[in-house]
Amino acid sequence: MPVYNSRSTITDAIESILAQTFTDFELVISDNGSTDGTSEICEAFAKDDDRIRFTQQGNNIGSDKNFEFVFDQSVGEYFMWAPAHYRRSDNFIEVNLKALQENPRCSFSSSPNCMIGNENNPRKLVSFSLHGSLFERVSKFLENCWVSHACYYSLFRRSALEDFPKISSVYLANDWILVLHLLAKGEFSRTQDGLLVVGKGGSTHASFLSSSRTSPIHYVLPLYEFSRRFAKRFGSNSELSRWEKLRLFVKLLRLNAFATWRQVQVEFSRRFSGRSANSPT
Repeated sequence: MPVYNSRSTITDAIESILAQTFTDFELVISDNGSTDGTSEICEAFAKDDDRIRFTQQGNNIGSDKNFEFVFDQSVGEYFMWAPAHYRRSDNFIEVNLKALQENPRCSFSSSPNCMIGNENNPRKLVSFSLHGSLFERVSKFLENCWVSHACYYSLFRRSALEDFPKISSVYLANDWILVLHLLAKGEFSRTQDGLLVVGKGGSTHASFLSSSRTSPIHYVLPLYEFSRRFAKRFGSNSELSRWEKLRLFVKLLRLNAFATWRQVQVEFSRRFSGRSANSPT
């Protein structure tokens, strides 16, 4: 659990982990230099439960490095990241561990997920899984990547993550690259039981895409870094035919086009709203 200034949500997040029906786990918490009292809450939990190992970073090491830190500190055969603004049903680990143990083809597994506030609305549940050939897995992921929170916050086989390259830079959709790394190794299982409740993080804000621009090329290809890494990973993959590669790259272009259109919509809405607010009545 990498955390930073999460005082309003950290208690619920920790309690949802400690309440798991599967109890043989360690909870590694790394506070990334919080200034709002988050660390005091974490320390109190750590004193009451010896399954918790709490570290307070001396300074903010960056979100990506904090995610790496908790993984490097963990020792279990299975692993998951547990954000401080997410909650899980009390059977989440139990049902997903069972899914991985029963299906050696799966690299990672998760329960259905929904955004916070939609827990009692079945129509808002996201429940896709990713099975079949490499092409089928990657293709379906690209179709669902905008709602793939549960993929990144699944229960993973640790062995499938250990050779993932260290994060050298933060870019838009870098979490998708990790998911694709896992899909290259196996399938993504979705259980029928359990629930992952997704909190409101930075990616849920309307300005998320525009705020991620760090280069002029992002105005045309918002997912440029992701696309470049995608091409490197799958462009020469022998499991994919030329036709399958072409179809994947067409989907990649469509993703960029959609992201560009969303940027235009948000920018237009922002400017129009600002102009309306300043118009005489």
